[in-house]
Order: sequence, then C-alpha cells, then structure tokens
Amino acid sequence: VLPGARAQLERMLGAGEWSADRPVDTVLALCAELSIPALDPRPALRARAAAGEPLYYGRDWHFDPSGNRAFASFLHEQIEAKKLFPPTHAAQRSADLTALA
Repeated sequence: VLPGARAQLERMLGAGEWSADRPVDTVLALCAELSIPALDPRPALRARAAAGEPLYYGRDWHFDPSGNRAFASFLHEQIEAKKLFPPTHAAQRSADLTALA
C-alpha cells in the first residue's frame, strides 16, 4: 500500500484500525473454509516492491503498468505450476511480459 494512502487511512480510521491485509486474509480464510482454491499474490508483489519496482500509481491504489505486469506474471506462473488448464488449452509458448514494458 502506498505510504501516503496508509497515512491517510490511519488518520481517518485511527492508527492500528486499518490493515490492507485484513480483507485479503478474510477472503482467503473463507475460501479455505469453503474449499475454494485461492491464490495469494501478496508475497510476489511485495518481493517486486522490495526490489524497488513501483507497482501502483502515485495518487491511488490501482496498479500502474508495472504492477499489472507483476500481477500477470504471478498469475501466469501459478496457472502453469498448478497445471490449471488441460494440455490442449495450455499456452503454446511462454509469455514474455517484459516485451509489454
């Protein structure tokens, strides 16, 4: 989450009252309880952010082009690793998401 956005929410809600992880944790827990497969992109996105890659626009919480590529890369890797598509529907070649930069 953008530092400025976090500060704004903490001012509005009070420090410690808001967490960007809370809604994601809630959805993941519900999915687990209902046996619905779910993916958690947070570790992959946090790793990219820690490496200095900007993921969000400066004025809101939407992915910028780099963030969209990072999320798409995560999804692509998970879909391939979990073999979610039958071989007849698998990608014919690996995606080169860097070419979209």
